[in-house]
Amino acid sequence: MTVSPSNFVSFISEIFPLLQIYAGSFFTIPLIRWFLVRKRNGEIERRNRAREQYARALERPDLSLRRKV
Repeated sequence: MTVSPSNFVSFISEIFPLLQIYAGSFFTIPLIRWFLVRKRNGEIERRNRAREQYARALERPDLSLRRKV
């Protein structure tokens, strides 16, 4: 005796690869976003450090900078 699969089971087995891609996107999209945010934050940190150095240079100017300012 054989049992034929119901319409729902056959439908799910047909779209199973798409469901796997959908499930995988829950891991890949946040992972990619994490790398992008990490890169952007590093660029912001470098820019902020440069701004702090410029601010310190203006607070304690050397002789040539005093003449310019």
